Amino acid sequence: MEWIYLKEASKLIGKSEKTLKRILLEIDQSNDKNMSNSILYKKEKANNGYTWFINKDSLLNYYNSKKMNKTKDVFQTDINESNVHLIDLLKQQITVKDNQINELNCTIKELTERIRELNNLLGWREQKLIEYENKQKKGLIGQALDLFFGK
Repeated sequence: MEWIYLKEASKLIGKSEKTLKRILLEIDQSNDKNMSNSILYKKEKANNGYTWFINKDSLLNYYNSKKMNKTKDVFQTDINESNVHLIDLLKQQITVKDNQINELNCTIKELTERIRELNNLLGWREQKLIEYENKQKKGLIGQALDLFFGK
């Protein structure tokens, strides 16, 4: 096991010493057993505080796994972006279908109105035919009576 100073470790991963200390303290306070073993470190008393030593292999393993998680997050983001594109396409299709349904509803209303008008015309025609037939019957009866009474 190779132990390195905090300063070397911060340079190795490209983070500041304060950030690395904060990460180590978060790991130390974490209840997650997997996380608490992720970076091995130790503190030794020095003249004006502590000297931090970090296990190089555990540090590199920890940050490589973080990079893999970031890659997964990027992949998930790509999936989410493609889902957004798919959702937009589906919304457009729904809008087109809604417009088609509205047009069909208008057509149905127009045809229903035409059927109502035709029913009114047929009713009027039937009434006129009945009136005509009644006149014809009256006319025939009238002619028969005229013939009978000799007028």
